[in-house]
Amino acid sequence: MIEIFIRQTLGTAGTAILEYYRANSVWINLLILGYAAFFFSGRLSYGKLETAARAQLSQRMGEKSANLSLIKKLLQAQPLDWAGIMAASRLPWVSLPGKIYPEPVNTELLAQHFTPERLAKALSEPNAQEPPQD
Repeated sequence: MIEIFIRQTLGTAGTAILEYYRANSVWINLLILGYAAFFFSGRLSYGKLETAARAQLSQRMGEKSANLSLIKKLLQAQPLDWAGIMAASRLPWVSLPGKIYPEPVNTELLAQHFTPERLAKALSEPNAQEPPQD
């Protein structure tokens, strides 16, 4: 009875999709699970990259408070070592916040993403004052 109601609600195209899913559900679910693992490993990679960027910047700042003008001055005088930051993560991809797909990690992407504004916000977060030591 419930299956008849679902099939009528889905229509002919929906019923065909349902039958295709039932016939290939293992492969479809494995594909979805694989993408989720790929995406979340990229998110973990992002966390490591952000921690490395915060550590490098806080090391340069010393005991000074994190404000945007100071961070801009420090980065204009000498940009962060993006290659060193990239070494913090062994994965060649990263899932940036707000994106639904991972991207390959490179120095241009990191320099573009970690703007002075974003770094100032990351340093001003309460749990971001002292990056964890590995």
